[in-house]
Amino acid sequence: MAVPEDVRRVSRPEHTVVCDSGHDGPEQYMVRQREPGTRINGKVIGHIYNGRFVPLKNKRLLPTDTPEFAVYGSAAVANSVSQDLFQNLTEIFELRQAVTIMSIALVRVLSPGTTDSELQSEYRSSFL
Repeated sequence: MAVPEDVRRVSRPEHTVVCDSGHDGPEQYMVRQREPGTRINGKVIGHIYNGRFVPLKNKRLLPTDTPEFAVYGSAAVANSVSQDLFQNLTEIFELRQAVTIMSIALVRVLSPGTTDSELQSEYRSSFL
């Protein structure tokens, strides 16, 4: 599929090419890095969305070998701030489902980067 002219004219880094991913949405137009003098596309370095270049974010992992000092404090604050949201959930869902949804949401907030398979162990080791 051809990339529209207005998308190709968006300001982006040198030695890049715009490719259509074939999917609709914010990641439709990929910006790929290209080595000078070659016609081989490299890795994706960003996307073009709403008429501007959006670079990919580098995922920085937090060091896991340092102790977390405010483990209980962050859980207590998150729990106290989210009580009104929990009341809204209990009006829509059954209590068991509302507790499950709220627990998953709080674990995701308190432990970013937790995968689905780690949710249960992370919940058990937290102060929720």
